[in-house]
Amino acid sequence: EVEDALFSAGCDDATLSIQYGLLSMAFTREADSLKDAILSAIQDIRSAGVGARILRVEECDPATAAEITGELKRL
Repeated sequence: EVEDALFSAGCDDATLSIQYGLLSMAFTREADSLKDAILSAIQDIRSAGVGARILRVEECDPATAAEITGELKRL
C-alpha cells in the first residue's frame, strides 16, 4: 500500500529499499537544479499521505561507465 501510494504521488522515479529498518528512497529525478529535484521529491513523499518523515537527504554523484572502467583497469 505504501509503495502504491508513493508511486501514485509522483515517486515513480524512486527505488525503495529497507536500510536499518527504515524505508530508503533513491531518486533519479531531473530538474533545473539539485535543490528543485530534492524539494519536489519531498513534496511528492509528503503528498502520498503515508505518514513518512524525511530524516536525511544525501546527494549521490554516480560514476560514469568510463570512470568505472578506468578504476577497473587500475586494479
